[in-house]
Amino acid sequence: MFFLFILLIIMPIVEMWLLISIGSQIGAGTTILLVVFTGVTGAWLAKKEGLRALTSIQKQINQGIMPAQEMIAGLVIFAGGILLLTPGFITDALGFSFIIPGTRTMWLRFFGDYFAKKIASGHIHIQTENGFNAEMHSNDTITNDEDVIDVEYREVDSTTKGEE
Repeated sequence: MFFLFILLIIMPIVEMWLLISIGSQIGAGTTILLVVFTGVTGAWLAKKEGLRALTSIQKQINQGIMPAQEMIAGLVIFAGGILLLTPGFITDALGFSFIIPGTRTMWLRFFGDYFAKKIASGHIHIQTENGFNAEMHSNDTITNDEDVIDVEYREVDSTTKGEE
């Protein structure tokens, strides 16, 4: 709840104060151009990096590999794009750090550690539509609540045993 308060109330106030302060120093027109420039540049960079992540996802799917890391990177790039389209210098800095590959890696590691701790502590449970329920344990492996063995079989009786 406190996080939402900061995000929805405090952050816009700080961004407005910063925009007004910078605008009084460099001029309103220059400030507006700077905000528009960062938005356009950020949208271009988000599109470029997003397409790169999408290509990587498709390549891994074609190889039969689950592209979990690339999908999370795609979400971080998307969040960075949204932050860059939001007017303000703090959100722009955060947005660029989500999109630029070097700093994005740092964020991916941070979010990975954060969610692994939440899953391990039981604050986050993973459950799918088909009832698969997984928990993350300290060794970072996902275990299933049920042991499932998928097999095919056919009945063989004593009369058909030698006919195979």
